[in-house]
Amino acid sequence: MKFNPNVTSSRRKTRKAHFSAPSSERRKIMSSPLSNELKKQHNCRAIPIRKEDEVRVVRGTFKGKEGKVVQVYRKKWVIHIDKVVRDKVNGTIYDFRLFFFCFRSFGSDYDFDLLYMLTLTIFFFFFFFVINIIIIITIYIYIYIGASVQVGIDPSKVVITKLKMDKSRKAILERKGSSADAQMESAD
Repeated sequence: MKFNPNVTSSRRKTRKAHFSAPSSERRKIMSSPLSNELKKQHNCRAIPIRKEDEVRVVRGTFKGKEGKVVQVYRKKWVIHIDKVVRDKVNGTIYDFRLFFFCFRSFGSDYDFDLLYMLTLTIFFFFFFFVINIIIIITIYIYIYIGASVQVGIDPSKVVITKLKMDKSRKAILERKGSSADAQMESAD
């Protein structure tokens, strides 16, 4: 049942408010729960996630992976963790046989003597072999160094294991901890 007349319960309006929320509101929505040790220490269940927090993934394909938050991507509602990556599928395939058989075009209609033909063949083989090696190394560097991408993880699917503390973060934790203490006392 709705108690506040200023808040709508319409699905259409709440979805619009959620997905068109400004960055300041997205920060609060993109909160993550704290680990059990941090819950006991700070007397707080969840806190907005930020860059350089250390987290552990608890749901999904990457369950169990731990790492540091590299980016909080508020526009896409995800966070990027340094060790949660996948190889980019870019379709780059290289055929080794391309240059090895470039000298096949010399046919029987050329009257080369055997020694000249052998020398030419060896020269072409080693020349194109070196080119092959250079291209293979370049493609190897491109595929295996430059083509891994971060996977976006929903902040609700991680647990914060270590907080990046600063002045404002301490103030937030003190405020939330003191309000939790006050609620516990009023309940008694």
